[in-house]
Amino acid sequence: AVVSTQSRSRNEPFISKSVTDFLDEETEKDLIELLQSKSDQFRQENGRSVLAFGVKYNYPGSKSSHSPQTLPHKLYSLCNRLNQQHSADIPPINSVLVNRYDGSSAFLPQHSDNESVIHPD
Repeated sequence: AVVSTQSRSRNEPFISKSVTDFLDEETEKDLIELLQSKSDQFRQENGRSVLAFGVKYNYPGSKSSHSPQTLPHKLYSLCNRLNQQHSADIPPINSVLVNRYDGSSAFLPQHSDNESVIHPD
């Protein structure tokens, strides 16, 4: 599995980083099973289905992040691994937003991730 983080600081160009094989097959399987077990908890939001975990945050058009679920152990562990790869002066990743695209009509609306609470890296 490939894990990607994307960011754009207010004065810098768009940055995208990918790490190949960040997740081993067992972890990937566990995460898929976790999300499948919560399939009925996704909420429709702006052309896609969304499920939020961890610390509450809001973004324009947000519905699911108003009442996020507690980070399950597997997602908590993943956040910790990502946090270990970033310098100590960057705020820790403490939430996960899962977007599910159901069919060919699902989409992510054009937007800009410049909210101050989103991790910069």
